Amino acid sequence: MAVIHRLFDGMRAGDSGMVRSVFHPQLRMMTVARGPDGALRLNVGATADGFVKSVGTPHTPVWDERVWNEKVEIDGALASVWVDYAFYAGEKLSHCGVDHFLLVRGDDAKWTILSLADTRRTTGCTSPKASGGG
Repeated sequence: MAVIHRLFDGMRAGDSGMVRSVFHPQLRMMTVARGPDGALRLNVGATADGFVKSVGTPHTPVWDERVWNEKVEIDGALASVWVDYAFYAGEKLSHCGVDHFLLVRGDDAKWTILSLADTRRTTGCTSPKASGGG
């Protein structure tokens, strides 16, 4: 989980270098969500470069993604991590869902994020921040 926490620490700090350091060079990102019309939307166009640039571009408020309920499975150099999350823009809850990470451990024994898929919704959100945890 350290590599995932480093990603979110980098997002909170607006540190594009920290964020880039956790990504595998062949990173894949995707989002599954429902649009305002209720239709399923699958976005597979996000790139590491675009994400890193958005994190490093000065913005207020702070991007604060909180995760909990971690489920981790590891087999050799491959790990799967499933977490619930709530994303805050400053103190305001923006959206929530589930993040699914595939991690790979390189020959240097360092874990990197090979893929990140998430769901997003703006209703029915719970979070440790709202309940006093996390």
